[in-house]
Amino acid sequence: MHSVNFNTWNKITNSSGIFSEEIQKEKFQKIMDNLEYLSKQNISEKIFIKSVIIRGVNDSEKELKSFLEFCKKMNFHPKFLQFDPQYPSQKNLQVKRAELFNNLKNIGVTFEKNVPFHNDPNTYIP
Repeated sequence: MHSVNFNTWNKITNSSGIFSEEIQKEKFQKIMDNLEYLSKQNISEKIFIKSVIIRGVNDSEKELKSFLEFCKKMNFHPKFLQFDPQYPSQKNLQVKRAELFNNLKNIGVTFEKNVPFHNDPNTYIP
């Protein structure tokens, strides 16, 4: 789930504009309805919602906060994944771990002491 904001989600999932906004809104609403359904099934503590963070798209404090608030409301576990550029031109879209964690700290997120803040690609982001 790249974003819980329709406009941001649409920007990521329909970057070439192939689908109409109406179709995209239907797809987005279906996803949101399904997530709400899962939340009500008494299994939400087992559900992890992952978001790939992309610079200038869904990395703002507002986007991060909305995502975390949604996960809290639904009782889901949030997971943030680092964007993995496929082409050199995409390297500027990557948000490194330390930067992401600083942004999360700025919105009030606290971390356990054992959370690694370095950018070692072999270390899992909890």
